[in-house]
Amino acid sequence: MKSFAQHQQQHRSQQHPSSEDARQQKRQRITCETLPSSAACAAAAPPSTIRQPLHFIGDHDAVVRQASSPFLLAFHAQQPAAIQQRSALLDIGARLFLRGKLQEAMTVFDMAASATSNGQHASMATAFVHWGEQMLRAKQLPSEQATASFLSELPPVDTYHEDDGDVGPRAFSKPLVPGARTSDAIVDLYIVYNRALVQHARSDVDQAIALYSQVVSSVQRLISSSPAIAQHIHDLCRLAMSSHNNLCQIYYAEQAESLALVQIENAISFAHIIANHQPSNDDLLPPLDYATIISNWCRIQVLGDGIATNTNINTNNDEQIQASLNEILRIRSSNLPWDHVDVAAAHYNLGLHAYNSTKYKTALSHFTHFMKIASSTKSANKNNNSNNNILNPIPAVTCILLIKNQFSIANDKTKNTTDLINALHTLQDNSSNENSNKTSIYNYIGTLLFHQKDYHYSLFFFHEELCLEEEATKQQQQQQQTNDDDDNNNISVSVTCNNIGRILQELGQYTEAIYYYQRSLRLEFCEVGNDDKTTSTDSPQRRRQKASSPTAATPSSSSASTPSTSNYYPIPTIQAATDISKLSSATMNLYSTVWYNLGLIHDKMSAYPDAIQAFQMSLLLRKTMLGADHPDVACLLYNIGVLQMEQQMLDGASESFRDALRIRRVVVSTGQLNDRHVIKTLQKLSSLHRTKGNIDGALEACQEVVSLLKVSKEIDDNQHDMAMILRDIAELYHMKDDLIQALDYATKSSQITSGASILLFIGSLQHELCEPILAQSTFHRAIQCLNTDQSNQKTPL
Repeated sequence: MKSFAQHQQQHRSQQHPSSEDARQQKRQRITCETLPSSAACAAAAPPSTIRQPLHFIGDHDAVVRQASSPFLLAFHAQQPAAIQQRSALLDIGARLFLRGKLQEAMTVFDMAASATSNGQHASMATAFVHWGEQMLRAKQLPSEQATASFLSELPPVDTYHEDDGDVGPRAFSKPLVPGARTSDAIVDLYIVYNRALVQHARSDVDQAIALYSQVVSSVQRLISSSPAIAQHIHDLCRLAMSSHNNLCQIYYAEQAESLALVQIENAISFAHIIANHQPSNDDLLPPLDYATIISNWCRIQVLGDGIATNTNINTNNDEQIQASLNEILRIRSSNLPWDHVDVAAAHYNLGLHAYNSTKYKTALSHFTHFMKIASSTKSANKNNNSNNNILNPIPAVTCILLIKNQFSIANDKTKNTTDLINALHTLQDNSSNENSNKTSIYNYIGTLLFHQKDYHYSLFFFHEELCLEEEATKQQQQQQQTNDDDDNNNISVSVTCNNIGRILQELGQYTEAIYYYQRSLRLEFCEVGNDDKTTSTDSPQRRRQKASSPTAATPSSSSASTPSTSNYYPIPTIQAATDISKLSSATMNLYSTVWYNLGLIHDKMSAYPDAIQAFQMSLLLRKTMLGADHPDVACLLYNIGVLQMEQQMLDGASESFRDALRIRRVVVSTGQLNDRHVIKTLQKLSSLHRTKGNIDGALEACQEVVSLLKVSKEIDDNQHDMAMILRDIAELYHMKDDLIQALDYATKSSQITSGASILLFIGSLQHELCEPILAQSTFHRAIQCLNTDQSNQKTPL
């Protein structure tokens, strides 16, 4: 199969020969680009209720020998005024059709057919022109519901998927209108073709097939019989090409794939004729239309389960498919933006063909291009209510992961990798299964990828899982299922939203993570903490059984980031949450985790009030679920205390730390609280209290540190820490003028580590207590320590 560009270049590089030579060359070109033979067509004849497709082989410049056809009689009786009027009606009908007003469009097309060149119904045609213009200006709904994919401005993505994912060949859905130089016979064919489009849009298959076939047979008779038709060869071939293409779409949808293949090969042959005769300054065959036709041919070859072609197109089928797919990519890349979905589809189809041919490097390159476009079009598609034009990344991601993991499995036979490969193969083998099975597989693969820290690809599977779960929830709401079913679906969606939020949190995309976390809570938690039960289904990007959801992150210290106050949903207040006990333990565990992760994100963003509120909600749920003395409760109390301290809420922080440490003393497990971290936090709290003049608060924090150091098994050498905290306590008592307690703690500190500094402090306390002899002795010891330290610092010669 020659490429579209090759045909045009071949024609434009040739000189124009004499008329006899030209006819001979045209005859030769048609023979080379021959249509399927009539014998082959008879072997694949359609059912008797459907008119058999017609085909032609011959010289389209042949002399007219018989002119009995009504089309031929009208051809020689052109009246420009009448033709102009009928063309105007066709234009109005086309615009009505594109607005979905099928009945009105059909009425106008019928009127155009009846307004013949002899002036019959001419006045009525003029009235219909004005009526049609009024209908176009009227802002009213379409009078009929057309097939959604047929009239959609965004047709289904042209990717090749088997079974339920196969959207079929792409039809030409826009009406055709003749140009300025035409004839009644040509206008009649345009009318028949546009009426066929209306029936096609109505899904009236029999009528559409009959009308498309009428166009094809009439084109054959005109080309074979009329010498004057040469000036309209492009119009005729364009009508025949479009009719054959749309017949292919109909037959394919009816599972008559052999007939569909015959039709699309006829369409390709007519496209080649147009390319061979197309003037260099004309564009009667748009390149994108040609790409659509050969893509339809490739679809049937790839998904048609070994259908054999009956023309020279199948000289080497695999090579022809490869060349055709490359031509599709070239045309679309040259005529569309780089991130257009049709360019992405061309990359995907090439990648799929290379993958099936075990050319994995080539496949990976094309799939990577597809994923780049799929990612770039997410924001453009988020407000699109139609699913027709949304790229599904899962098949491409599946192939990419299989390629990468199969190449590395020889060196890395971990259970996780083996499980991932098996799950991916299961997904490919069960592509047509029910959505309930797919959600389980998506969740399992997403979880495996999460544990591999392959967050970007994991996100694709959880998004797709969420999409299927939302569709199931919407269907059950429409069918008015029981409340129990609705609850199960809601919690399922909540878990998936949590998983997506968890991955986005790992990727540092905090705003998007907050959106999904709050969506997870909003779906059902609004019944507990908020009266507004509306739920948004929009998302920042396109989403497409539960295994264990990814666990919450380890508590981390606050970090200075830009605060964010934009919450997608209002956070329920603790006071409003009066029915938490009615939630199941699994639901409470989920929502507690979500609130906890929200707290961590707000902490990272330095939105401390929101973080405190989120942790407090998680604390409320954890207490209800686990009891007041659980290590997880202590961890939450500690986090709340840290945030309160950052907000200078020192009394609240002290209370939170006190409760957290009390739990640590009564339970064996310390949970996620690290002793060293807790000690540093308490020391900071003590310093803040001291700065604020709250000596008692500072002493309380220091005493907690002493208690923790006495029992800690995590700090190997805690003597230095103990000496320092005792010194801090002594200074605090000194600030309270309690010299006896200050001297007691200072003495205990010196017994652990004796140094000049602590001795000087003890001597000053003894002096204040009017014990000069003891003070003098202590000062003497301090001087000796200083001399010893200085001698140890001297460097020998």
